[in-house]
Amino acid sequence: MPGWLFGWISRLRARDIVGNVVVGGNSGIVYMVSGAGPPPDPPTVPWAEALPAAGSLFEIFNLLSWKSRLVKELRGREAEKRSLLEWAHTGPRLRIRFLVGPGGAGKTRLAAEIAETLTGWRAGFAALERATTLPLSRSGLFIILDYPEAWPTEVESLLREAARMAPPPAPIRLLLLSRRPMSEWSRLIDDCGATTLCDAQEVGIGALPPETALSLFRDAAVGLAAHRRRGAPVVEETAFVSWLLQEPQLHALPLFVTAAAIHLVDEPANTLGLRAGDIVAALVERERKRLDAAGAAVGFRANAAAGLGGASRLVGLAALRDGLDAAALRRLAAPELEIGVPQPTQVVDAARAAQLMHGDRVLAPAPDIVAAELLRQTIGDAGDRGPAWVWETLS
Repeated sequence: MPGWLFGWISRLRARDIVGNVVVGGNSGIVYMVSGAGPPPDPPTVPWAEALPAAGSLFEIFNLLSWKSRLVKELRGREAEKRSLLEWAHTGPRLRIRFLVGPGGAGKTRLAAEIAETLTGWRAGFAALERATTLPLSRSGLFIILDYPEAWPTEVESLLREAARMAPPPAPIRLLLLSRRPMSEWSRLIDDCGATTLCDAQEVGIGALPPETALSLFRDAAVGLAAHRRRGAPVVEETAFVSWLLQEPQLHALPLFVTAAAIHLVDEPANTLGLRAGDIVAALVERERKRLDAAGAAVGFRANAAAGLGGASRLVGLAALRDGLDAAALRRLAAPELEIGVPQPTQVVDAARAAQLMHGDRVLAPAPDIVAAELLRQTIGDAGDRGPAWVWETLS
């Protein structure tokens, strides 16, 4: 556990807490009076402590994650941040809001920045799929719930219980981050009787203005080059604006701007001629080669023609579920599947030696757009074996 987080938890005193809140799973949301003993751990925002080391495994994936903050200052979301902070500090004790936007728009980063701003609050992420007990401080509790469309039953429980809940003794704010517009949530909100708790006006975010996108692109490229101890790449404003105009609603999303900046550092002459999807595909291919090189050193096999093989395929298949545990790894190691991994009796140790495992599993890659591209490439490798790979992963 990072030292700063341990210090935060150790300073959480029972007298600062006015109750506990259970959120997620079948519980929905439940307020409980504090009992004896220490309060539960507060929610957290899992920022990365530093940028990933140059050439490290998952470097590109981690650079694209909101947790790394390749560019420290949040760009182009000032109005939305002010609106959400005002919402948090005003109104009834219990309020629910949806923050909506396409994948790559920066919803999670914005929510995390708001949580960090709420001094004195207990603020951070919670899971919808399982019940979690969180402390309610006198200032308030700010809970971020990501990707609610993946957990429709749990969202319904949350809204129904919130509608029945008596006003808590301190503010509770639930911010749901969704790719679906508010119009697609309205029926469920009405059916659950939660209309008065949910703001009628959604907060939506999308493409950045051209000048903001350029600023983000330049700072991400210069910052990454400095981190890798390289000279700063040349950023041609005219070429970048032309690139934006190819697909303005896609290219100006923060994730794709950042991906283009990362690509520019490595291939300055071959970036702004590519579309966003091609840039992400190229970055994923580069990361796959790094993963497969690490895998080859411990017994994974690679495709001789493409140089891509079993290690990156496991990470790609992990995107189909919440990671791959030991049982899933052994299933996927069946020789007839031809994934390119060691024998079932050896695959777990090999995955651990290749540094693919975190704890007891190979984690699903992130961000989601990167995971989707890695899975696409993985299934492309499979040919007519694709259905069998998917079946064994989901079994």
